[in-house]
Amino acid sequence: MARRTPPPAEPQRRAPRRPQPQPQFAPPPQQFQAPPPPPPAPARRIPPAVIAAAVFGLAVAGLGVGALLGDGKAQNNDPAAVPPKAEGSSAADAPGGTAPVDPARPQAVQLDKLLADANDSRTAVIKAVEDIKDCKNLGQAAQDLRDAARQRDELVTRLSDLKTDLLPNHGRLTAALTKAWNASADADNSYADWADDAGHDKGGCKDGKAKPTDAAADGNKSSAEATRAKDSAATLWNTIAAKYGLTRRDTTQL
Repeated sequence: MARRTPPPAEPQRRAPRRPQPQPQFAPPPQQFQAPPPPPPAPARRIPPAVIAAAVFGLAVAGLGVGALLGDGKAQNNDPAAVPPKAEGSSAADAPGGTAPVDPARPQAVQLDKLLADANDSRTAVIKAVEDIKDCKNLGQAAQDLRDAARQRDELVTRLSDLKTDLLPNHGRLTAALTKAWNASADADNSYADWADDAGHDKGGCKDGKAKPTDAAADGNKSSAEATRAKDSAATLWNTIAAKYGLTRRDTTQL
């Protein structure tokens, strides 16, 4: 019996491959970009009148604040301005280290110049009186004395033209000086009359000496009055002279 040859085996069918899933990659993150800024709006033109009104308003407001801060006194807000000096500050604090000028000082200086002329005729007066006592140079003595009297009168006039209202005790000082110079002028005129008496009257001189007369007595009285007034004036003036560094004077220099 013949062997049956088995039929050839059917080829095995491969199962179809299932597609493998491909790895999914996330797309790279996109960088965030800010949207571009909007174009600038066109500048608005402000009318000049509006600007002026705003500036004026600020100025008024500033003045109001300054008045409140300064208790009604003017304020200097300039950064370059020198601040006002406080009371009691020393001279070294002033610009340049100099003390502020005392408004009375110019008056003291002018009076000092006047007083410097007060005794210009003193030497001539003393010599004239001595000549009269000795009955010599009587005419010249009388002339010198009357010139001195006119000079005293000029001092009184010049004094009245000076401003002395800022000086300490200015009223007493000017009164003392006026009285002193008027009395000196009276004395000079009286002594000049004495010289006339001695030269014109017979017997006006005796043994080389002038006889005492009423004119001589009047001269002595006025001279004593002038000396008392000069004493007072010298005391008042020397206080002022010491304060302002001016010339001190005694009675004989007035």
